[in-house]
Amino acid sequence: HYRLRRSQFLSADPWPVELKDFLYFLQCLEDSCDSKSSVCNEDAGISSPTCSPEGTHTWFHCASRPAISISRYVMIICSKLRFEQPGTFVFALIYVDRILGSGSVSFSPYTMHRLTLTALLLASKYRDDDHNSNRAFAVAGGISLDDLNAAEIEFLFRIGFDLAVPETTFSTYVTSMAEYRTRMLAAAE
Repeated sequence: HYRLRRSQFLSADPWPVELKDFLYFLQCLEDSCDSKSSVCNEDAGISSPTCSPEGTHTWFHCASRPAISISRYVMIICSKLRFEQPGTFVFALIYVDRILGSGSVSFSPYTMHRLTLTALLLASKYRDDDHNSNRAFAVAGGISLDDLNAAEIEFLFRIGFDLAVPETTFSTYVTSMAEYRTRMLAAAE
């Protein structure tokens, strides 16, 4: 089984590039929640999250703000689980975008970890017949199996069970993710 290792994350392998792009987007969303800015969302072409604490709680809400960054959280998940199909991280980002675009859930410091975990679970199940179990995802994500199962059901209802991604949408996201990464790397120099 394929397990992403830190050395592979830094290599020229296509997996790490896809994961890096996914992490750039998630980190930007997290940063926008901290700064209350939506600049990166507009640059990236994804839905602008609402980052204030909500009055209504969902299965995606943590009781307290996790101390770990979203990027680090995803890297821990990747070190514990296998993601064998290229495109899984792109699908997960599309699913996050769909749920945020529905306006039914916000991406906040209290929801981003469970939203991302659930999106990765659904993308893995959709993309790979031999996917990780819900139990493995729950353990890797540090939440109970019951909570993950409930979050999965809630996520599916909120996106209308729409897990299919047209090829044109997939290509648009891959291109946008690569362009965004290139801009961020150039800005960092």
